[in-house]
Amino acid sequence: MKLTRFVLPLALIPGAAVADLTPQDVWDNMSAAYAAGGMTLEGNPEDTGNALAINDAVIRVTYPIVGGSATMTLPTMTLTDLGDGTVGIETPATYVMEMAAEIPGEDGLVSANIAIAQTGATSVASGDPGDVTYTSSAETMDLLVNDLTVPGEEVSFEMEIDSEGYVSTTRVTEGDNLTVVSDITNNDAKTRFILDAGFMKQENTNNSGILQTRSTIVLPPDMNILDLTPALMAGLSFTGTSNSGPSNGTTLTYIDGELSSEQSQNAGDAAASFSIDANGIGGGILAEWFEFTVMDQTVMPFPISGSGGNVTADFQIPLVASDTPQDFKYAFGIKELAIDEGLWGMFDPGNALDRSPADLTLDLSGSLNWGLNVLNIQELMALETADTSPITINSLSINDLGLAALGATAKAVGAFTFDNSDMETIPGMPRPEGTATVSATGINAAIDQLIAAGLIPEEEAMMPRMMMGMFARVVGDDALETVVEVNPEGHVIVNGQRMR
Repeated sequence: MKLTRFVLPLALIPGAAVADLTPQDVWDNMSAAYAAGGMTLEGNPEDTGNALAINDAVIRVTYPIVGGSATMTLPTMTLTDLGDGTVGIETPATYVMEMAAEIPGEDGLVSANIAIAQTGATSVASGDPGDVTYTSSAETMDLLVNDLTVPGEEVSFEMEIDSEGYVSTTRVTEGDNLTVVSDITNNDAKTRFILDAGFMKQENTNNSGILQTRSTIVLPPDMNILDLTPALMAGLSFTGTSNSGPSNGTTLTYIDGELSSEQSQNAGDAAASFSIDANGIGGGILAEWFEFTVMDQTVMPFPISGSGGNVTADFQIPLVASDTPQDFKYAFGIKELAIDEGLWGMFDPGNALDRSPADLTLDLSGSLNWGLNVLNIQELMALETADTSPITINSLSINDLGLAALGATAKAVGAFTFDNSDMETIPGMPRPEGTATVSATGINAAIDQLIAAGLIPEEEAMMPRMMMGMFARVVGDDALETVVEVNPEGHVIVNGQRMR
């Protein structure tokens, strides 16, 4: 869990002092930040001369549509004029925040406590009224979530985070739109949680390396949570990146008091990005490597282990309806995916199969005729009774579709356009036009391996071999290629021969 979410309510974050800033300016800036996010920050400010003591502070949020509200109390804050144009923000070294939320239709509140203890904590606000930078840090930070109460349920939850501290910088700028820019470094941390639902209990521990996050949030005024489309057009946006160090963890699951499964995982450095704005929602991830071991007696009598090289993902889809085509992309890849010898031995005791790690790549892009405002709740609800989809595909590029396993490789590339006004040439779908090329090596050798391992009978291998003979041409030693073309008349042509 990222500790930043607990830092922000106490010190909204950095920069050099360029003008006199008063404690009241800081309190007003904090309140404006929460208000822009659809929440209210309440408290009882007490002026003590050169300081402002904020007592009984609480954050409130009201649910849209379903009604109800949630609250979280904050510790007493003292905002002190430091005499150099900056304001110090002081909170107790240890404190407890109480969270409570209504569940519509249920009696009672969902509630929990968050206990926080920090050492060497400092927080200073600088800048100008309406443009405040908060710089905060702590040598250590321990957090405990407990005393969970759920109406009508007997469940307990406890989460503990022991962190080697953090350094954070956040600038909150008021204006036509409110902008929050933050840069936060969380040092090594250990997280542990226990969920006990009576018949099932789960214990999880995780050790994580340094986590660096950078983000920019732009919040227009008067946002309507039921339809954020106008807010997107007015500048609503979020962009963020993160870089994390190696991590490892274990998960134990008990059923009726007996250990049911045990899982451990290790992962290397990772980087991620995310964005949402009027151009759509997108993101990406790059993880260097991972390892896992799962022991579940209900599935396997022995542990299952595996590992992988880097994992990549990238996506972008529209959010706002448009009269012109909009781009999309989706890509996923995993390199050197491997499983341990014990699992291989279950279905290949004779070692007939090539056990080289597998690679998988999927990379698609194109354009869509996008007629849906995704963040408009009424439009989403109307989809349930709609006769036609407001989203149709305009073009598709297969940039890379590949699989390598059992010593064989297969790869496809191509590009197609789609005529959505023609649903007759190929009944039930818009008429495509374009070309795709599929190439493969080692397929016959892989089939021979499967036969030798006893996974498929030799007579059943005849059909796929015949199909390859019909639709693929030999371009080398156990190397095949198929070119599929769909022309403007809707004819399907395979390797120069019309098939439809």
